[in-house]
Amino acid sequence: MRERLIFYLAKMIMEQIGEGYDYTVIKRVISVVITDFELILKSPAYHHIFRLYDRKHESEFSDLLEVNTLELPKLPKRKDKSKL
Repeated sequence: MRERLIFYLAKMIMEQIGEGYDYTVIKRVISVVITDFELILKSPAYHHIFRLYDRKHESEFSDLLEVNTLELPKLPKRKDKSKL
């Protein structure tokens, strides 16, 4: 799944320009992934945002691509209090 997401993001970026175009015209690509399974096993959080970032030097390389994940099994359990 992770490899597929990276492939789709790269494809969306590549499809924006052709050979000889200026790279500055590339628009930001954001992927929103909603799963009915746990994708990020090392974290109990249900929402994650992944970007190109150097944690050691606290420096963002680019905001050109972003992956948001929402893992439904990790959502807090609560009853629906609405009345139909």
